[in-house]
Amino acid sequence: MTLTRLIRLAAELLYPPRCVLCQDIIPFHAPRGFCQKCRENPDIIPEPFCPKCGAPIEYEGTCDGCERLAPRVFDLNRSVFAYKSPVSDSVHRMKYAGRSDYARAFGKLMAELIPGYFSRAEISFDAVVPVPLHESRLAERGYNQAGLLAEEISKATGIPLVNLLTRVRHTEAQYNLNPSQRRANLAGAFVVNLGGDENIPYKNILLVDDIFTTGSTLNECSAVLRNRGAAFVGTYTFSMAVRHHTVDKFSQI
Repeated sequence: MTLTRLIRLAAELLYPPRCVLCQDIIPFHAPRGFCQKCRENPDIIPEPFCPKCGAPIEYEGTCDGCERLAPRVFDLNRSVFAYKSPVSDSVHRMKYAGRSDYARAFGKLMAELIPGYFSRAEISFDAVVPVPLHESRLAERGYNQAGLLAEEISKATGIPLVNLLTRVRHTEAQYNLNPSQRRANLAGAFVVNLGGDENIPYKNILLVDDIFTTGSTLNECSAVLRNRGAAFVGTYTFSMAVRHHTVDKFSQI
């Protein structure tokens, strides 16, 4: 047994690995990230989805949110989990409690689900683009959680990671704002960072963030990418705030 292996064993005896969602201890022999219980978590958003935003629905056609908040500039959104405990607690730890390591497990799961989630689009993505933080927020937090998720997705899928967007204006926190205030708050906040006005060299873009609430942030970023020549913008988040949804087990984590 190598010294590195011995050190790891000792560390895990003192600080056993815990599930990124429920915080239960993960057995030493088991895969890291999600415990077995959370691998069958019922809060993964099940089909049928809204064909536009990916919200769970029980009827054909687009959901009420997409009808109310039109136009949606992105082509298709998918989100993995409903944003409720323990998922919301875990995302909060990733963003505000320094648990940037959670992004590894979150991003790997997101990568595994891409083929099923985006199959109806019948396109191949040529860039994974994270939603950026403003430089002041980035300095405060030390990392961009969307960037970490996008990095893991890129590693697992081979789709190039491209930091294509810059947040040029510091905006008010979105969670206190209604949908119209969110749109006004984000107007002009993002730019393509290639310089000039030429079209970007990426046509099919996977835009990544941690939470889909109303979709305002993803919509604004998608509009910027569309204005610079993107043909298809698929948006992808780890979680989604949903008011009503049905749940089912999902065993593919």
